[in-house]
Amino acid sequence: VSSSKLQFVFDLNQGVVSSYQWNGTEYFDRGFGIQPNFWRAPTDNDYGNGAPLRLQRWKESSKNFKIESYNFSKKGNAVSLDLTYALKAGNKYIMNYVIYPTGLINVSMRFTPLQAGVDQNEKSEAELLATHSPKALSDLKSQRNVIEVPRIGVRFRLPVQVNQIAYFGRGPEENYIDRFRGTIVDLYETTADEMYYPYVRPQENGHHTDTRWVMATNKSGKGLLIKGQENIGFNALRNTVEDFDSEES
Repeated sequence: VSSSKLQFVFDLNQGVVSSYQWNGTEYFDRGFGIQPNFWRAPTDNDYGNGAPLRLQRWKESSKNFKIESYNFSKKGNAVSLDLTYALKAGNKYIMNYVIYPTGLINVSMRFTPLQAGVDQNEKSEAELLATHSPKALSDLKSQRNVIEVPRIGVRFRLPVQVNQIAYFGRGPEENYIDRFRGTIVDLYETTADEMYYPYVRPQENGHHTDTRWVMATNKSGKGLLIKGQENIGFNALRNTVEDFDSEES
C-alpha cells in the first residue's frame, strides 16, 4: 500500500508486516515488522510452576505463522486488510489493518478462545481453599480447560537508533498486572537501555501497564507514536524476547 509519502508492505508468506516507510525512512528493522505475539520470557516463578513447558504451544504460535485467509478492500481513501491466523495452539487470531495515506495505521485484533462455554464465574476463597471437596475437584477439572496465555498482542523491531522512549502510563519502574498499584500514571521520558531491569538471571522485565500512548524516536525526534483505544501494556527494550528465554538463549 503506497501514497506519495507512505509505503506499507505485508508479507503474506511470512505473515508479518515487512516494511513501513514514511518520507523514505524505514521504521522496521530487517523486515521484522508487526506480527502476532503470545509469549513472554519466563520468570523465576514461571519455572517454579512449570509454565514454560505447559505453555510451550504459545511460543510455537508466535513464529512460523500460517495465514488461513485474507482480504483487502478500499475504505474511502484508506485500504483495509483483514487476516485470519490459524495458530498452532488450535485457535484463531484475527487482525485488521486500516492504512491511511497520511501514514496513520489502525490495527485491531481479536483472539478466539480454544473452547467456548467454560464456566469462569468467580469462586469464593473458601471454595478455592477446600482442596479436597467435590466442588474444588470439579472446579480444578473445569479450570484445566480454561485458556492460559502468557501474553496477547504484537511485537516488532525498530532501528537501533530509535531508542528514545516517551509514554503516558504507569512508571517509572516496571509494573505488571499483579503488582502495579504503587506506580503512578504520569508522563515519562526514558530510553530503551534504561527500561531494562538487570535481574540476576535474565528473564521478563521492563513491562508497563495502563499506558495511554507510547512514542519511540531517534534523538532528532523522528519516530513512531502508538496510541491505544484502550489502555495497553508494553515493553521497549534493546533485547528480544528470546534473549531473556533460557531455552532460546
